[in-house]
Amino acid sequence: MRLIQHLHPTIKQTFLLAVIPAISFNAMAGEKVDKTFTTSASPIVEIEHVAGKATITGWDKNEVKVSGELSDRTEAFIFEKKGDDVILKVETNHRKIDWRDKNPGDGDDLTIFVPAKSGLSYTAVVADVEASRLTNSVQFDVVNGDITASLTLAEKGDVDASSVGGTLHLKMQKGVSARVEMQAHAGGDIVNRLTADKPSSAKYGPNEWLEFTANGGRATIEMSTVHGELIVE
Repeated sequence: MRLIQHLHPTIKQTFLLAVIPAISFNAMAGEKVDKTFTTSASPIVEIEHVAGKATITGWDKNEVKVSGELSDRTEAFIFEKKGDDVILKVETNHRKIDWRDKNPGDGDDLTIFVPAKSGLSYTAVVADVEASRLTNSVQFDVVNGDITASLTLAEKGDVDASSVGGTLHLKMQKGVSARVEMQAHAGGDIVNRLTADKPSSAKYGPNEWLEFTANGGRATIEMSTVHGELIVE
């Protein structure tokens, strides 16, 4: 629900209109998918993806499009629209997923396009993600895997990225104005290439943290990991 708090009130209102009938598509294990919904310029898009690869790109069309191939472990593919909210959920047999596995190569392989101003939430257990051309509120939450996001963050935009392991790598536009908070627990690493600020370390224990403001701090970037790597540039 944190993502909703940072969005424009009209978007919040749309999100809460759960009584609106849903339009949905379904698919099963091993199938290829190619589906599109028409939306506004700034819908809320929620993606629940257990394991696999995902490429998420912002574009200038008022559409959310998903294509790719589902893994043989997929139990359900749900692509649903309620009002102006879009939900993409890929359900997998969790007993066949080891969250400690850092290789999502045998999972789903999805290509997803969303309006650049979307409010995006992406969650996964084991996944590798490449995201680009997103400008609004973005949330990534993975257990293991690597996320690389090239973002052009608008004023008052918000990024919240967290993991247990793997690498979270945010590439921001030149001159980005943002307040940045980064925290690594249990041996994680912090790399800051935006400014000259260096992380602090706990006197006892493996924790690291870093807080700084770049160019006035109009947007917000929050990153955390247990034992992975955090990179911002």
